[in-house]
Amino acid sequence: MKRQYPALILIALLCLFTIGSHPTPAVAQAGNIYDIRTWFLAPSDHAKKLWQQVLDSAEYKEKDIVFRKCHHVPNAMAYYFPPEGYWWNGRWVETKKAEKYVVYNPNFMAQLDLYTNSDKSFPALGIFAHELGHHKLKHFEQSPKTPHQKELEADEFSGAIMKKMGASETDIEATFRLMYSAWATPTHPASDARIAAICKGYHGDKAEDALYKRLIEVHKKFNEQMMRWH
Repeated sequence: MKRQYPALILIALLCLFTIGSHPTPAVAQAGNIYDIRTWFLAPSDHAKKLWQQVLDSAEYKEKDIVFRKCHHVPNAMAYYFPPEGYWWNGRWVETKKAEKYVVYNPNFMAQLDLYTNSDKSFPALGIFAHELGHHKLKHFEQSPKTPHQKELEADEFSGAIMKKMGASETDIEATFRLMYSAWATPTHPASDARIAAICKGYHGDKAEDALYKRLIEVHKKFNEQMMRWH
């Protein structure tokens, strides 16, 4: 029997996947300026194990991404901090190399496990794969791609990695039924487009498959619930 998710939980967990780019790595709190990296903490052993599964499945051999937890991010984010330096006599002097991070909120991830009732951790694996995709696909470099295009590419990447990790169609549905949004935002596309991208990654070019149609049907039902209140 499939577990049903109350609308309030769905609303609370909209837009699971976000991308963060911070050319100026600072945030303001109570009138003071902080480098957000000062709030990045060592991840749990459980989280590190899942992250390593994603890296192995993606065959990502580089050691250039720092994996951290942070209570000041809403869910999970990919961060890129550009190199620092200065110009001297017409040449660039680099004083600090670029830094790449994937950061997760431990409370959010714990609630995700609770709400999805998953003992396989595929929801977390899917999220981590999505954030890794932003780095692997070089979304932080100068590119003509729009934020929506980058999100769809990361969704497709996540679907492909979850397939490699042994996720079933039921696991995909349990993971992504929590990401539905009735509307697109400036940074994230509408859910029907994201569903198509995920299914394309999972099944190759066969986006119009049974999984896609099932997820779209759930999305339509959720939209009907949402529109009753708007």
